[in-house]
Amino acid sequence: MCVKAIRGVCELHLSIVLAAIAVGHHVETRTGWSIKKFVRTARRYRTVQINAGRQTLTAADPLPDDLREAITPVVNLNTNLSQVGLDAAPEKK
Repeated sequence: MCVKAIRGVCELHLSIVLAAIAVGHHVETRTGWSIKKFVRTARRYRTVQINAGRQTLTAADPLPDDLREAITPVVNLNTNLSQVGLDAAPEKK
């Protein structure tokens, strides 16, 4: 593997890790919950879509009140991308 390829893989990995840290921080800030508590609570609730002929059926368990209250500020936001350092498009090399 050449040096440019290794550098590209390392930069991609760091970008993913930093994005995950930023998302985790954002969720913790908006909800007041730790990311561990948020993930453990939310992972139990999923939506399943079933295609039956021309119909799509959706099945989901209702969210408990505490999770719904925690998710609301995360989902309903007007994100100013300059707050997370993304106010400009990345330069192409």
